[in-house]
Amino acid sequence: MTRPPLAFLSVVALLAGGVSAARTADPAAPAATRSTVRDTRPVEGALAVCPELLKSGDDVVTRLTAGVATPGEVTVRATKLAPGSGLGSVVLRHGARVGALGLKSDSAVAAVVTAAGPQSGGLEVEQVSRGDSGQHRGWAGTRCEPPNADSWFLGGSTTQGTDTQLVLVNPYDDPALVRVELHGTKGAIDVPELDGIVLPPRGRITRELGTIAPDERFLAIHVLAREGRVAPAVRVSRRKGTTPLGVDWLPRLTQPGTQVDVPGIPEGNGFRHLYLFSPEPDIELHVSIETIKTYEKIVPTGLDDVTVKGGVAVAVDLTKALRVVDDKNVATQKATALRIRSEGAPVFAAVYAENRATYGPIQEIAYVGAAGPLTGPTLVTEASNVRGVNPTLLFSAPDGIARLRVETLLREGQVGTPIRRTVTVPAGRLFVFPYSLLPKNAVQAVVITPDPDTAPVWATRVIYEQGPRGPLFTTQALVTQPTAGLDVPFVSADPGAALPPRLNRD
Repeated sequence: MTRPPLAFLSVVALLAGGVSAARTADPAAPAATRSTVRDTRPVEGALAVCPELLKSGDDVVTRLTAGVATPGEVTVRATKLAPGSGLGSVVLRHGARVGALGLKSDSAVAAVVTAAGPQSGGLEVEQVSRGDSGQHRGWAGTRCEPPNADSWFLGGSTTQGTDTQLVLVNPYDDPALVRVELHGTKGAIDVPELDGIVLPPRGRITRELGTIAPDERFLAIHVLAREGRVAPAVRVSRRKGTTPLGVDWLPRLTQPGTQVDVPGIPEGNGFRHLYLFSPEPDIELHVSIETIKTYEKIVPTGLDDVTVKGGVAVAVDLTKALRVVDDKNVATQKATALRIRSEGAPVFAAVYAENRATYGPIQEIAYVGAAGPLTGPTLVTEASNVRGVNPTLLFSAPDGIARLRVETLLREGQVGTPIRRTVTVPAGRLFVFPYSLLPKNAVQAVVITPDPDTAPVWATRVIYEQGPRGPLFTTQALVTQPTAGLDVPFVSADPGAALPPRLNRD
């Protein structure tokens, strides 16, 4: 079969010199030693897919930003998803830079961003739309991620007034076969229409889940690629009549865990819901939910033992646990991070956050997914640090004191001196870092570098704007890209290496 032009820039990035290394094993060596020896291989290429270049007149505009956290050689290209479009024009030539990608908006078209070179593993791309009115009023942001074979989303709904749209993108020159599974509050949902979806080469397909599985309060969505790979995305928009009630993309989740962290939920004046789902059917789990705030770390009353049934989508109302009433009797939900522990089976987790206009019916929504701690230089490509827009970074350190550095990143072609700020996050606390501590800039990208000698730190980026008719905001859990390379285990030539130590004898 002929390899597609983009194959060398595949989902997890290809590794120089092959994807594994072999060595001659010492039969007498302990099995534990053989299993822990690893090798680091540089990343040669990376690919990210942005699901939709949404534009609606002058009311909705989408911006794509891309960059690499660390200095070095890299060639980043961007193009619309279309047959024969190739890799597109070069938009970035150096690491430790970020750039806005000048692709014309089109609601029926996805974008493909590729990187090649020693620093390509650090490719970070984000898509953010801003709408002033109508169905897409609000900030709606998502990380543009590589295609893969197995993805989960939590938080969609198909009740009246809520639209959940599934977007499937195939950036390669071969077709892909996809199966989509839906789980609701009563378990698995029979959806024959989603059992075998064929994505043509360089194809993009959308499905309105409300017409397939109506009247579901919330969903767990599982996207499986049976052949090829797919870049899925899910957008949720809410309305009441003609009044917009918010829009945002759901975070893509890949691995459940018995301990998962939601790195930061912004403060606000609306509901806060935690969505939980275990893919293990017909079992009962017991989940505890710990909140990490700026002033305390506790397991609130009623959240120490939440029962979750496997295979069923569950929502836990956090609004009361996060609520604080001030001297003027105004109730708000304070910013927090979450640590979820599950007994019985691993779970997926994501949070729904809602903010409401002070006067009037307009609302806005955002979603935050579970993520791991920062493990190295971590890039935030998108934050408009201008008048009226208030980006913040939420840092949580549930396990001990964490230190980190926040440094501004120059745009492609820009010169200047980066601004650095050092942050110390107290043990068991959340720290709010406002962009007001940084210079004003329409695209104020930053690199966050954790101190490896301190406790792990988790992070969320928030963009908030108080619009003329109500709030607009979006959130993004931050993820460290493997800029330096990927760790791969050595492959042993000893046929007894796979045997238990007791059997691995002459």
